[in-house]
Amino acid sequence: MEKIGVVACVFAFLLLLGCVSPGAGETKQVTKEELGAELGNETLIAAAPGLISVRGDENISVVTAKAEQSGGKWRFPMTDYDGQFESVGLYSTAFIRLDRSRIGWLGNGEAVWLTVYRGNGSGVLFNAIYSNEMIDCASGRIGILGKDYALSELQDKSSFQLDDKWKVARDPDAACPKRIIIYLDGYFDGMKNGEYLSLFRNDNTVLLGFKDLGAEPELEVIAAKPAADMQPVFSDIWSRGTPEEWAGQHLKKAEEGADGFRIEFQPPLALCEDEYAKAYEFCRGPSEWIAYPGMTGAVLPIGNARWGIFRYWRNETGGNASLILAKEEKRYYLADKDANIGNASFAIAGGEWPAEASVDFIHGRTSVTFCRDGKKDECHDIGTQGSAEVDGWLVHQWGTAFQLNRNRNDSGLGFAVASVLSEKLDLSDHANNVTLEWEGGTTANPLLKSIFVPRSSQIFAKLTGGAG
Repeated sequence: MEKIGVVACVFAFLLLLGCVSPGAGETKQVTKEELGAELGNETLIAAAPGLISVRGDENISVVTAKAEQSGGKWRFPMTDYDGQFESVGLYSTAFIRLDRSRIGWLGNGEAVWLTVYRGNGSGVLFNAIYSNEMIDCASGRIGILGKDYALSELQDKSSFQLDDKWKVARDPDAACPKRIIIYLDGYFDGMKNGEYLSLFRNDNTVLLGFKDLGAEPELEVIAAKPAADMQPVFSDIWSRGTPEEWAGQHLKKAEEGADGFRIEFQPPLALCEDEYAKAYEFCRGPSEWIAYPGMTGAVLPIGNARWGIFRYWRNETGGNASLILAKEEKRYYLADKDANIGNASFAIAGGEWPAEASVDFIHGRTSVTFCRDGKKDECHDIGTQGSAEVDGWLVHQWGTAFQLNRNRNDSGLGFAVASVLSEKLDLSDHANNVTLEWEGGTTANPLLKSIFVPRSSQIFAKLTGGAG
């Protein structure tokens, strides 16, 4: 391993290493072997029960490690793994090891190894290592932190994701290695309270930060599955759950008969379903073009298609109402761009439109931007519950959802919920001859009991996929 030139007694190391300050203007060359050995001796304390805790679910794991006073210093709970990575030139012996017992979505054989300490009121990350011992050489591919890579992309001593700070090691360097390692070639010093560092350059699926460094230091690791594989948990405002869960809870009947297609709701379909939304006046009257958050985005499975409720309101007398369905081709959950944990591309008319979201969950303002082939000269920007038409297709944003409180400010990991839609049908247009049966309710919260679309309706075939 090549030597790293460091100032041996930078103030951040004074308390930790107890070294002797060189003369004025002098520096000292310290090898990673020497520094690693000193760190191992300085930071190792038993991982006593309660010092490391985990919360989260199958999508996100939040691991907190608390430091304890030992020998007059704050030390994090690390275990001795002597010689674990010497074959690739890493000489620390003490690590916090995080495998699938602490990061639930990791695969068998995957682990994250960390050597950390508290410097002069700041956090220091000396080692961050990812290891994978489950390699299927026959396929020539490997899963790393929820993403798939070709083994040929991971050459020994190469840079992971073209970032020179993160190196790849094949242990041993063979056609079929027993272990793949991605490691930090150096260290991060001077990390402040609440700052988060992205580890392993894998779409920020693993973030590391320090808290309460001046009092009782804690290390926090937030490990999130790549967004394409996540299933966001809806907030209380969207208490119906996922579209599929909502349909299972509310649809009493959705079937075709001799005279037409009938949909029944039990209980009746309410625009404003939960007490939280009603208490905070999130449901609006018919003067609004679309209610926030209302019932928009709920899905009706009809035939082989998914029809999202695109617009829904009714005035108190029933003389004026609006119910529009939109055929959903695919739904997307786009994580806030500041979280940077990976996003999707909209598939529109055979093309790819990479998308990103800016989510302000607290104030309900969300923006989604998507560009043809990722180029900035043809982009669309749609706000919360807005739409953009592209090549005869419609991209619509339903609103926001969140996953988990993930930082000291208790703000959620926000998602914009958007869909690519291929068609809209206005069930409240008298020309379509659709019968909407209501059951009381108010302007702010109408109750729809059933929908009947006769075979004679001009939209029957489009809705059901059959002949009129």
